[in-house]
Amino acid sequence: MRIEDTPHSRIVLCDDGIIEAMPAALEVRRGSELMTAALDAISKLAGTQRRPVLWKPSGTLPLRPEGWQVIVARLEQTVSALAMVVDVEEEPLLGAFPTAIDALLIPAQVFHNAVEAREWLLPFVDPGEPSA
Repeated sequence: MRIEDTPHSRIVLCDDGIIEAMPAALEVRRGSELMTAALDAISKLAGTQRRPVLWKPSGTLPLRPEGWQVIVARLEQTVSALAMVVDVEEEPLLGAFPTAIDALLIPAQVFHNAVEAREWLLPFVDPGEPSA
């Protein structure tokens, strides 16, 4: 397991090859800068390999559509598949993400259960790439 911390996120390359992105603290925040820092950490852990990401965006306020456009472009360069885990009450906070997820050129799905999300991501791990 390898870990990269940003001021607002903890990014973990797990032993199974999946990268987990989660908030470092339960605070409400917004901004493409926050997402850019998390994507930089994901890129650092992934190296040259695109990897599946399990993202828990708890506490993140909705981004504007233009913010999602920037993030979607970075996701496609860095991530092989994206599973977003949200609580039912958090779904309205996704903002423009449902529209953005439809535009992704990578597999992406929203889950309410992290175990199901991880199971869905496992086939997207490249078996030839060393894990953490």
